[in-house]
Amino acid sequence: MSDANNEQKKRPRATLNIPVLKRLFAYFRYNKAIFVGGLLMVVLSTFLSVVGNGFLAPVVDAVAVQHDLSLFFRNIVIMALVFVVATLTEYFGFLWLAELSQRTIYRLRNDMNQHVLALPITFFDHTAHGKIMSSFTNDVDTLTQTIQQALPQFLLSIIQFTSTLFMMFILRWQLTLVTIAFSVLTIWVMRVISHRSARYYRKRQQQIGEMNGYIEEMLSAQQVVQLFNQQDTVISAFDKRSDDVQKIATDAATFGVISFPIMGNLSYVLYAVVALIGSFYTMSGTMTIGALTAFMQYTRTINRPVTMVSQQLNGVLAAIAGAERIFRLMDEPVEVMDGSIRLWTDPETQKLYWERRNITDEAATDGVAVSESAPVSESAPVSDGAPVSDGAVLEQKAPVHGDVRFDDVYFGYDEDHPVLKGISLYAKPGQKIALVGSTGAGKTTITNLINRFYEIDKGTITVDGMPLQDIDKRDLRSILSMVLQETHLFTGTIRENIRFGRLDATDEEVEHAAKLAHADHFIRRLKDGYDTMISDTDGELSQGKRQLLAIARAAVADPIILILDEATSSVDTHTEKLIAAGMDELMKGRTTFVIAHRLSTVRDANAIMVLEDGQIVERGDHDDLMAKKGRYYRLNKGMEELA
Repeated sequence: MSDANNEQKKRPRATLNIPVLKRLFAYFRYNKAIFVGGLLMVVLSTFLSVVGNGFLAPVVDAVAVQHDLSLFFRNIVIMALVFVVATLTEYFGFLWLAELSQRTIYRLRNDMNQHVLALPITFFDHTAHGKIMSSFTNDVDTLTQTIQQALPQFLLSIIQFTSTLFMMFILRWQLTLVTIAFSVLTIWVMRVISHRSARYYRKRQQQIGEMNGYIEEMLSAQQVVQLFNQQDTVISAFDKRSDDVQKIATDAATFGVISFPIMGNLSYVLYAVVALIGSFYTMSGTMTIGALTAFMQYTRTINRPVTMVSQQLNGVLAAIAGAERIFRLMDEPVEVMDGSIRLWTDPETQKLYWERRNITDEAATDGVAVSESAPVSESAPVSDGAPVSDGAVLEQKAPVHGDVRFDDVYFGYDEDHPVLKGISLYAKPGQKIALVGSTGAGKTTITNLINRFYEIDKGTITVDGMPLQDIDKRDLRSILSMVLQETHLFTGTIRENIRFGRLDATDEEVEHAAKLAHADHFIRRLKDGYDTMISDTDGELSQGKRQLLAIARAAVADPIILILDEATSSVDTHTEKLIAAGMDELMKGRTTFVIAHRLSTVRDANAIMVLEDGQIVERGDHDDLMAKKGRYYRLNKGMEELA
């Protein structure tokens, strides 16, 4: 029992997360006019409603005490006008706040999208895509409803409670103290319920995200599931996750359901107590019937905001849980793109150069740090691509050729499991380097390091003599192009998918790239040719044709360094031969890294690296390696197979 109590004490108390709420409300600053206008309208409408209820006292007393019908009708007209104005101001107030919520969610969703696109590859390696999608959909939708509905209701409730309490003090302060006592009791009950409910709603949002991730995973793996007849296994696993969501959602809803009757019954008890005590005041002549009528109306009114809060509380707690997940995603550290080495285009020759500039303290800077170790060689003109001030001094400069070198490189996705162990290799400009080896040998890892998707643990990688870790990532990737083993196409035309490699490419350049990849012939046979609409899930294009489009996309980028990661793994032998002819033209003058299981595609490589267990075990061209009669020889002769 004590252990259970200790465990309960260790568990964090679920409360309204104030920092999260402050961060959410900070988005209102982008629409101050709408926010202030809506706020004023809601305040005015609530105040007028309270004042309108106060007219019950003179209306009732005009008949019951003064017996003056003209006074009665005059007060009725004034009361009606007050409520009409209150209704109009409430309409505009809620209308503006609804617009505020939509604009807020619009900016929040855009900020989320920009942040996610700026996250490093490592984040997506350990985060399920379904969880990210759940934040964009489920969490944002919940937050939208809360801002649009619950926020105005909460605001209205606070104003209504305080203004009603003020009017009640004016009418009878003794009865007001009784009302306050009941209100304190009601708030305490709500607080107890909210603490329990918030914990369950936070857990519910988490489990919904996990279930969405599982659904996405299973939908993308339907072929595998059906191939191995594992439908029952998948159904069972989904049912378990669904049961978990149902249980926690039921627990969360339970506290939400019981809050409403509790609030309602407490309001009835308060109403009866006020009526009982107020009747003694009227009998003693210290309070008129009209004043008692108005006070009892205020008694019902003051409980309404508390009841509204209890009704909206579940949605608010769910929204806060969603906002926590959203801001947790937005707090993930983004990929650092800046580097001290930038690309510079000579305006006269249009040749590309790598430049490292030292920015003096007196000069204006762009926030790029510069290494102190590089010697100052000369001053240089300002780059069009990376503008710097006149106070900049050139430290290093090298023409862009595509010379890539690895020197004793160590790397692991985690510290305990190294993937590359002392890799040393070089690729001279225009050379074709082939990487061959078993699955997990480190082939793709090498190409990922060239892109700086990951940072090395030890050793050095240079491009044209420049340290890779100092090169601005955007500039580095602008001279690279990569064809992945898994082809990704976007919803749009074929022309748009190819142009994704370089958005300023002309139609002629797009079509030329397609011809290089030998994709032009099948594209023109389509109904709309290059304007044919496709998507990543389009089943009309074979995997081979999709790969041809990916190769065309790489070609239109006109890269200096080209990486082909199993680029022909999904095409047949005939298509492979067609691609090879175009690829030879594409690779001319470019430094090319080729990862291939089909050894026939790398026979003409300048150098072939055979990797096993993160190390290069053989290197040389095809003839050299065949003469050695080692691993490469045995693979070619069919004596061994790549695992």
